[in-house]
Amino acid sequence: QEVNEIFDHISYYKGASVIRMLANYLSVESFQKGLAVYLNKFKYRNAVTVDLWEALENESGKPVAATMSSWTKQTGYPLLSVSSVDSSTVKITQQRFLSDGSVSEEDAAVSWIVPVGYISGSAPEDKKYVLMEDKELSVSASSSTWLKVNEGQSGVYRVCYSPEMYLKLMDPIRSQQLPTVDRLGLLMDVMALARAGYAPITSALDILAAFNKEIDYTCVSNVISSLHEIIRVFGTAETRPVMHKFGRELLSHVASVVGWEPKSTDGHVTSLLRAAVLNALQEFGDPATIETCKTRFAGFLKDPKSLPADLRVPVYFAAVKNGGQEEVDALIRLHDESDLNEEKVRCIRALGEVDSEERLKAYLEWGSTNVKPQDLLYVMHCAASNPAGHQLAWDYAKANWGNWIAKYG
Repeated sequence: QEVNEIFDHISYYKGASVIRMLANYLSVESFQKGLAVYLNKFKYRNAVTVDLWEALENESGKPVAATMSSWTKQTGYPLLSVSSVDSSTVKITQQRFLSDGSVSEEDAAVSWIVPVGYISGSAPEDKKYVLMEDKELSVSASSSTWLKVNEGQSGVYRVCYSPEMYLKLMDPIRSQQLPTVDRLGLLMDVMALARAGYAPITSALDILAAFNKEIDYTCVSNVISSLHEIIRVFGTAETRPVMHKFGRELLSHVASVVGWEPKSTDGHVTSLLRAAVLNALQEFGDPATIETCKTRFAGFLKDPKSLPADLRVPVYFAAVKNGGQEEVDALIRLHDESDLNEEKVRCIRALGEVDSEERLKAYLEWGSTNVKPQDLLYVMHCAASNPAGHQLAWDYAKANWGNWIAKYG
């Protein structure tokens, strides 16, 4: 137990991330040379942490020991807030980042020595580093163009920009002047900040809007998951159609790029991208996608080989959501007859897309008696995720809790 507490995920993941940040700050070449000196000096001998910092500091000429002490001897990591002071100066302040946005007196007092890497629209290829040793730092940068802090996403910190600076970052995202990792980092940061209350949701929506030409799978999948999260939190009968329209607009370009038909040059990632985009579009009510899904499903019932496995989720989902009892019965038969658990789970998830409370009740009853015990989780999750099933799934869980305890232990 004590060993597990010492060598846990935070130790390894945060440790690796901090080492990566340090290597990029020193330069990978300097880091490797300092590491080689350290390993040769202490081969067949014991060493302590400061011995590594000393070797890296001697090689790079930078204050490694003082910098790393602030990362290894206190918990958490910082949030850097960036805003323009005047036409040529940007102010960066730091505070501890907490996912719930709370700040105690103790948290407010902590600070880190932060290697801050950044690029700007005036010289996108010129990566600069400054060492932030206090709570506040001023950087010379023009306010007339964009500024991206944490270039390459190697820094272990979140970055929050002022609303006007977020707006300036939309063009390099849309034009893909920013590398993939930086586009992804901006989106992940602004969603985390909006979730914690550090940034308004409008800033997250502004950044999302800039991804309407995105075709990278990692970025697109995060755009889709971000849309899902916003809809889940803010979705009402009035706002959900607006967000669905926004989602269709964001994904129309990438959908035209990947299409429905696989190409001989497609790799595995392209197949994942196609499935994710088409499933999101049918979920967001795209008429052309839904019609194609219905046509493909009808063809699938006649010839199962006509529908590739990676397209079955969007087709199944759209067929149930926009069909009737015939489509439901077809997927129930497919679930019962399939030997593949993967296909059974696809059917279970799709059947949870029915569009009325009455049909969801039937789905829950079917699921409680006809799916494998380990798959009941999918039934409850799909029912609870359905806009028509939030309360229904909760009531059903309460009514059947005793039976499940008796049955599953």
